[in-house]
Amino acid sequence: MKKKLSAEEIRSQYIKSLLIIEKSNLEGEYKIGNKEGKKIIKLFKLLEEDIDLAKEVLPSLFEHESVKVKICVAAHCLALEIFEEQAVDILEKISELNLRVFSFEAEMTLKVWREQVFKSLSEVKRKYGITSKVTQFRLVWPFFLLMLDIP
Repeated sequence: MKKKLSAEEIRSQYIKSLLIIEKSNLEGEYKIGNKEGKKIIKLFKLLEEDIDLAKEVLPSLFEHESVKVKICVAAHCLALEIFEEQAVDILEKISELNLRVFSFEAEMTLKVWREQVFKSLSEVKRKYGITSKVTQFRLVWPFFLLMLDIP
């Protein structure tokens, strides 16, 4: 039986793996990054199963110095429907910077999230014949796929 990870252990593993992924992005070592990406997916799944734990772990990582950590945490928050305003704000700021692949990743994460929310709203309206404006709708989207290092 596997030991349940504490919030601090999850936080620590997020940082460790994402720093490796960030370095692999910059150096083109995609195999190394992909290996760590699998660890991040496992961590995301743990947090997906325990939203209270996610609320404890993720917000503190918004302040990390690594841009990759910030992007991943923001994407995970959007997917988990928590701290969405902060997540969008962080991704918008990063997308406006000239940080090579990272600004593009932040921009694409926002683009995909916004398109999925819009698409889902349209589908719900069509399916249920809703003609009035829907003010709030949320969709969980697997943003972790955007984090993987794909050459």
